[in-house]
Amino acid sequence: NTRVELAWTTAKEINNDYFEIERSTDGETYHTISSKIKGAGTSSIENQYVYTDNSLLNTYNSVLYYRLKQVDFDGKNNYSSVIAVNTETNNVFKVSPSPVSDKLRLTFDDVNEEDTITIELFNILGNLVMRSSYLPREDGSVHHLDVSSLAAGVYTVNAGSQWAKQKIVKY
Repeated sequence: NTRVELAWTTAKEINNDYFEIERSTDGETYHTISSKIKGAGTSSIENQYVYTDNSLLNTYNSVLYYRLKQVDFDGKNNYSSVIAVNTETNNVFKVSPSPVSDKLRLTFDDVNEEDTITIELFNILGNLVMRSSYLPREDGSVHHLDVSSLAAGVYTVNAGSQWAKQKIVKY
């Protein structure tokens, strides 16, 4: 993998001047890797943003840490939760449907039947909102997850460090 796509959504914005993306190789020391990403100022509608980190060739770490810095017009700032990205991930699982209302279907290719896979869902702020264990020897290569209790929004589905993360939309 030579790039990481970072996406986030704001439900509303108040005096939001801009965002910056910060990256770390150790989870402690962060450096700004983006130019200023213009915010919506004051907005009561949902806004979606995307930034692609194309500079992975300059890193020698398999795990990179990212956080979002949000800066107001008056210079005050806030940081998002940190996300870790495994850049050596080769395994992909499929999620369907997206958008989803109640049952999410996760299909794993080349899964080891002896493994236990922990599936985690994170909201747009990076907060863990659901955790479930999946036993391939009992469930096969398909796992169904009841997401009906989640609020509408964008979520990240993480199935452990050996699997690529997936995004879903819940309505």
